[in-house]
Amino acid sequence: MKDDNSASASDGDKPQISYLGLLLVFLTPGLGGFLFGFDLGATSFVLAMLESPTVPAYWWSTLKTQHVNQGLIVSALSLGGLVGSHIVLFHLAKIIGRRAEIRVCAVLYLVGTALNVASGTIFSQVKAGIYALVLGRFIFGLGVGFIMHGVSLLIFL
Repeated sequence: MKDDNSASASDGDKPQISYLGLLLVFLTPGLGGFLFGFDLGATSFVLAMLESPTVPAYWWSTLKTQHVNQGLIVSALSLGGLVGSHIVLFHLAKIIGRRAEIRVCAVLYLVGTALNVASGTIFSQVKAGIYALVLGRFIFGLGVGFIMHGVSLLIFL
């Protein structure tokens, strides 16, 4: 007598796949790679926007003549990605696991984004806007380093 709850591979039954669930599993981590590429592409527009002479009262009004600061703004994300991927690859990959790695990445994205927003609002009042912006982009880059390692492992394994 055959039990209804047990299914064997010889029955020819195909497993039921939830394509919406599958999409959500791969879409969410894949957004990390999209954010990295989008940020790299949008940086040139942001630099042009920061060099606008229409609002001279903020810290970024003199950014057009400060080439070192422009380089720091652009390269902080890549440097953070390099450091973040090194930390994950050599130190944290086996310790915290893939899911925790993606959670840490999400926290780093949020902290970096909050610092970037605060660089033009809160920190601009105390003349620390450039430091908050570079630090925020570096922390965002750490998240990029985490996600580039975590997503490839999550999708592969």
